[in-house]
Amino acid sequence: MPKRRTIIKVACDEVQGEDSWVELRVFTYMEMRERWAFLDRANPPGKEKAEGKRADLIEAEEDEDGLPDLTGEEMEQMAKENFDHVLAWNWVDDDGDPLPQPQERPGVLELLNAAETRFLGRALSRSRSDLKN
Repeated sequence: MPKRRTIIKVACDEVQGEDSWVELRVFTYMEMRERWAFLDRANPPGKEKAEGKRADLIEAEEDEDGLPDLTGEEMEQMAKENFDHVLAWNWVDDDGDPLPQPQERPGVLELLNAAETRFLGRALSRSRSDLKN
């Protein structure tokens, strides 16, 4: 019998070391459309970087610091929406102590560094087929 696969487990070795993982709930089509709208505002038609294409966060043209060209408010909103899809992880802080589970303590996002936050955004933007379970 078919079973919809909306929860995926992603290896995070590049940001949290060997054997690290995060469990994510994939975006619905409507949620992805909302994300595209953010990017369309950040890269309007005619802007040199946009090249007339709609892109997801993985392939969005980026500014010098490696982040999509969004306002602070838009970045905060997108980060919150991303984080709502982070279900569980085995991540640790700088001292090697386990971070609180994201669904138990939503404020834990503030403890993540830029690379970890960017990793989550990119992992959520990929299609299920691009991610390892």
